[in-house]
Amino acid sequence: MALGSFEVSPLELAYAYTTIASGGVRFAPFPLSSVTAADGEVILAKRPQRQQAFDPRTAYLAAYALEGVLARGTAKSAKSLGISFPASGKTGTTNGNRDSWFVGFTPDVVCAVWVGYDSGADTGLTGAQGALHIWARFLRTLYPQAGPAAMRPPEGIETALIDPDTGCLVTSECPQQLTEAYVAGTAPKETCPLHPANVVVETLRKGMRGIGEFFRNLFK
Repeated sequence: MALGSFEVSPLELAYAYTTIASGGVRFAPFPLSSVTAADGEVILAKRPQRQQAFDPRTAYLAAYALEGVLARGTAKSAKSLGISFPASGKTGTTNGNRDSWFVGFTPDVVCAVWVGYDSGADTGLTGAQGALHIWARFLRTLYPQAGPAAMRPPEGIETALIDPDTGCLVTSECPQQLTEAYVAGTAPKETCPLHPANVVVETLRKGMRGIGEFFRNLFK
């Protein structure tokens, strides 16, 4: 099921991703939050039922990883479609292009898009070529002026600058660097073995960092 070999509905898929977007909290779905009569009488007021399904740190790490799908993964074309703010999501394409999927979310909203035929015919579209375009158009309408607030990490999360090729801490010689999130205490400790640090450059870098810390503390 996790790999898409078993069919689910857009509602089921959106519900699953909502639990990640909500920090691991599963809300019982309902169609209406309230109904009020013309005279102000409240006919229906629904209080959402919630359950902490899994660790908020796990949910945050999953959402953080899914940001990478739009930043540098299968949905990186989202930027050219006008998505200039951070969002998390995943493309999906079934065998023979029967289904084109994209499910994406921000801290405010989850949106699942499916493109396909009732007959199961070939759409000729991957998830990025079909569903992602519809999702991006909806998100641009939802956030016409500015993007949503960034995800807030829960307690117990730390970040580290790593080399994307090795997963180790960057050195001054690494051609690329990536900020990755970890559960506190699990970030890598080893530096990148492919790009050993230049001792002189690394010493100067650490020295400048130390001077910066000194002045920041001085003027607190």
